[in-house]
Amino acid sequence: MIVRFREDPVSAGISVAAILLLAGSLAAMLFLPKPVGPGQVERLKAENKVRAETAAADKRLAEALTYIGAKTWTGTDQQVSPAVLTIATQLAKAHGLNWVALRPQRLDDKTTPPQLPYQAVVEGPFPQVVAYFRDLETQNTKIAVSSVMLSASDAASDNVTANIGLVAYLNSFAPVPAPAPVKKEAKVKPHA
Repeated sequence: MIVRFREDPVSAGISVAAILLLAGSLAAMLFLPKPVGPGQVERLKAENKVRAETAAADKRLAEALTYIGAKTWTGTDQQVSPAVLTIATQLAKAHGLNWVALRPQRLDDKTTPPQLPYQAVVEGPFPQVVAYFRDLETQNTKIAVSSVMLSASDAASDNVTANIGLVAYLNSFAPVPAPAPVKKEAKVKPHA
């Protein structure tokens, strides 16, 4: 059956209205978000919260590993020991101390991070020895003082002999990959 729109304006109006309604429905399906039920709203909010917390945790982890990396040594104990010896002797000479010995101890890999201990012996005036301890701890030497034992060299002066426990911490943490980009939060529009 062919409808002649000029002869039947009612049929033409109904046809045009049906076409507009069909086009509007298609546009609504394509461009309007799907309605979200009440249970889905809470689920989407929970997912967005987990994403935000995960991103914050990744950032804190990266900051912590950066801090740890600045305080620990990378490499093996055979690579670290010469550097520790160089730093400790140069700092002792800068304080006018007599460098006696540096004895590496057994690597303690049961701890986290692994510890590479040393026993050092220096001699000199008490104030310079104390300044040496302070500089070992406060300068960015990556060497920690674990113990100190002082004994007087002679009764007539302020010279002391210091047996110092030093520790170099080895970095055993795997590098962390850059955090994945955070997806944009899903927009929550409750169904009315």
